[in-house]
Amino acid sequence: MGEQTQDKTIEIGTKTYEILGGDKTPYLGNIQSMSEIFVVSDETYEALLPLGQVEYFYNYRIQNPENAEKSRPFLKELTEKGREGGVNIGVNFSQGNVSQDSWIRIMYSLCLFMFATLILAAGSVLFLKTGNEAYEDKERYSTLEKIGIQRNVLRQSVKKEVCFTYYCPFVLTCITSYFSIKALGNVMQEELFQVNLWSTGIIFVVFTLICCFSVREAWKRLFYS
Repeated sequence: MGEQTQDKTIEIGTKTYEILGGDKTPYLGNIQSMSEIFVVSDETYEALLPLGQVEYFYNYRIQNPENAEKSRPFLKELTEKGREGGVNIGVNFSQGNVSQDSWIRIMYSLCLFMFATLILAAGSVLFLKTGNEAYEDKERYSTLEKIGIQRNVLRQSVKKEVCFTYYCPFVLTCITSYFSIKALGNVMQEELFQVNLWSTGIIFVVFTLICCFSVREAWKRLFYS
């Protein structure tokens, strides 16, 4: 480690090096947030090796935090064996803030509630819209039937018209959600592509179910009411 004198330079030993870029991705967890790490070329590393001490980091993330306590005795035993062999081994346990995790859970539940509410609200609005338009188009379809157009042709026309009402907004939602979810993933430094797939899949299923009901109701209102 050296001493950073400016935003884009750092002094190590007697030389000043220029910092070309930075990355805040927490590859080393909380250890990284408590220190500054600089990546150098192999040639620079060989030149600076006599000035420092070589350390190796192994970073593990426990999938179930409740098992963290069970791992502590085993890891501490490894540190004692390392000291006997003349190798300095240290273990650092870091755990996320509980209050921060609670806030994330609350926001996650709120987002799920808003997602379900908005999807059902959009489907309900489209369902009412297609129902009202069916009453307005009743005379038009009746005239088409009187001039000789078969009902199966009219049925396909009704089906395509109603499906377009649902799937056109769905396609626009897929396009806009891709860019918005990608931007959110960049901010959170997480890969949210699967979240995008699951959300669009749920919207597709909900819209398809409501669309089927809308087609049947529109057909009833056009020819049987």
